[in-house]
Amino acid sequence: MDEIAGLVNPAATMPTNAWPCTRAMGLDAVALKKWTIERIRDLKESEQRTLYERALIDPAGSYIVDIMNENGLKPKPKLMSFTDPIYKKMVIISKSAEGKAAMEAAASEGKPAICSLDKLFQSLLGEDYSDTKTPGTIMSAGSLAAEIMRKLGYINAGNAKCPEGCIAREGIIWAKG
Repeated sequence: MDEIAGLVNPAATMPTNAWPCTRAMGLDAVALKKWTIERIRDLKESEQRTLYERALIDPAGSYIVDIMNENGLKPKPKLMSFTDPIYKKMVIISKSAEGKAAMEAAASEGKPAICSLDKLFQSLLGEDYSDTKTPGTIMSAGSLAAEIMRKLGYINAGNAKCPEGCIAREGIIWAKG
């Protein structure tokens, strides 16, 4: 885990007060090593996530973000906390008569239910419905759509891309079970 603190350049050292992630790890100074795809692949998934998240906030870590994105190692987004106020609003919208009707309409047209729910979230939540502002919203939206569609008696009938204008890229197509 100590190596995750060193994101910048090889053989350089940096005082603890200069880098937030070294301070958080209680390190006085860290020998910074060059990250390679091999070194990143050797990390546990949780360590890769930590490395990626820290690289995103430090301009010197942009090469790490590039390496991980180019090699399919971008961490999967986490689901939102059940106590998150935005998540609570998403649940209310999803379980509303309008939310259910929109998802069922999408299913009857052979489209992913998340696509209609996505449009509702965009119109009702605005910029709060985005992984940039509120990480995990898209993954959580898909999870909510799947939970509700199963409760409505639908079964998974495959996946499809969402149309342009949706924040979600793809979703599950649902068929009446």
